[in-house]
Amino acid sequence: MVNALAVAVRRKRIDPDNATAFLELLSGFDFRIAGAPPVGELARIGALAARYQLTAYDTAYLDLALRLALPLATLDEALKQAASAEGVTLL
Repeated sequence: MVNALAVAVRRKRIDPDNATAFLELLSGFDFRIAGAPPVGELARIGALAARYQLTAYDTAYLDLALRLALPLATLDEALKQAASAEGVTLL
């Protein structure tokens, strides 16, 4: 999140004060950090990326939603289609 906001500020898409306010807002959420998938799962994840022609980042989000049986929030069309095909609930 910090990197995304830093890039947005640098590209003048958001002003620094709003970026700081957003980070302060995020600090109030109860985020949980999920562990990385086991190394033995990398071939499965690679196949998932290839099947839907997703970036590594998008495949990581899809894999996490699948592993934890969680819904996925995205505006990315390719990721939406892949999630839907895999039976992941979209928000």
